[in-house]
Amino acid sequence: MKLETTWERDGTDFPAVRGALQRLEGSLGGPPDIVFFFGAESCNPRGIAEMLSVRWPQARVHGGSSCMGVMTRERFEAHPQSFGLLGIVDPRGAYGVGSVELGADPRHDVQRALTLALEQADRPGEVPAMVLLTSPPGQEEELLLGIAEVLGPAVPVAGGSAGDDAVSGKWWQAANRSVGHQLVVVTVLFPSGSVVSSFQSGYEVTALSARVTRATGRNLHEIDGRPAATVYNEWTVGAIADIVKRGGKVLQKTSALHPLGRSAGASGDVVEFLLSFIDTVLEDGTITLFTEVKEGEQLWLMRGTDESLVERAARIARVSLDGLVQERGADRVIGALVVFCAACAVYIRERMPEVVERLDKALGSRPYLGTFTFGEQGCFLAGGNRHGNMMVTVILFVDQDS
Repeated sequence: MKLETTWERDGTDFPAVRGALQRLEGSLGGPPDIVFFFGAESCNPRGIAEMLSVRWPQARVHGGSSCMGVMTRERFEAHPQSFGLLGIVDPRGAYGVGSVELGADPRHDVQRALTLALEQADRPGEVPAMVLLTSPPGQEEELLLGIAEVLGPAVPVAGGSAGDDAVSGKWWQAANRSVGHQLVVVTVLFPSGSVVSSFQSGYEVTALSARVTRATGRNLHEIDGRPAATVYNEWTVGAIADIVKRGGKVLQKTSALHPLGRSAGASGDVVEFLLSFIDTVLEDGTITLFTEVKEGEQLWLMRGTDESLVERAARIARVSLDGLVQERGADRVIGALVVFCAACAVYIRERMPEVVERLDKALGSRPYLGTFTFGEQGCFLAGGNRHGNMMVTVILFVDQDS
């Protein structure tokens, strides 16, 4: 089992794309069995997907758009045509990618995509080591429920919702030769080694907490019987005072540093929190989120800092590696896929080179590919696959024979 990454600044430059593919194949020592392909909104995904299929007709391809660009070892590439590839050679493993256009029944759609992925892997009826998910923003909770109905709750699911640069619907998803704007893409992993993931927020919980008393889907109407925006404004000491009066978008800084959190269970003495991004305030005091909330759930105000946002991906990678040291030896880790919240990346954009530098150090210069998403899916240590915002997932690939 071998893993390597490559990148290019301009996916519309076909000679440059061919060069990237040639470099990747050369580093891997042969054609990849599966390729993860993430790129900025205008990186020419259809052209790249076609070139991938022509050069490596047997390779499975899973991809999606990434806000701003991508990050790889030693590089944060923020360019509207940039893209990155992560290839794996694993002749003793099995991989399958399936996709379906999302319609009125997302649970059924993701189950069809899952069936196609298992068939492509030639493992119908079997349980994969992990499922990777990429979709447009908006129906993530239903997609996770659909996967759980087929595979049960114990199979870890990791992924992220495709992003663009201005939340304008220019996101895309890729599955083998297919590229679209409303695809749910499911990949099943049956590696010869193993794959492990860590899903965390890196935020600190505050003492400010209350219960959801009225909510519908992703609209948070009331907290403790009061308008949600009023309560949130009090918790943040007037951070949205001007917006409460008229309604409107919440500033990126406010949402990035003060998301709302819900308990996702505990692992030992550590309580894990699932975060929700604050999007807008409506005239009636409703707050709109990028996740669903339910009446009766307890909410906490979370707190982040610029430094904690810069450090967290590296910290999560170190935690994952430390866990592997105890189980089987971190020297077997051959690379990683990193799913990083786009809102956080945009907020700390000027410091993203520091994020890469620290991640390089934490991973010991192993190759990795990072994508910036509009929602993150992962499995908590306490159990359960969940959809959240402002989260980071680090997925480590482990070679059985290293």
